[in-house]
Amino acid sequence: SWNYRGSEWAETYGIFFDEAFCISELSLVFCIDCVTLSKLRKFASKNSDLDDKRKKNEGRLLIQV
Repeated sequence: SWNYRGSEWAETYGIFFDEAFCISELSLVFCIDCVTLSKLRKFASKNSDLDDKRKKNEGRLLIQV
């Protein structure tokens, strides 16, 4: 009977451990995604700023010509 109880405990504990591991893994992935997204946003905004500057410069060149 002890063996049965032990295996039952191991199963429930194993399931609990798996759930905790999954949650921690998901939260880690979520954090990485958030960091990546924020970096991409910064990169995109930098690029759009550069595009705006380039367009302004092109406009000035056209006006000068």
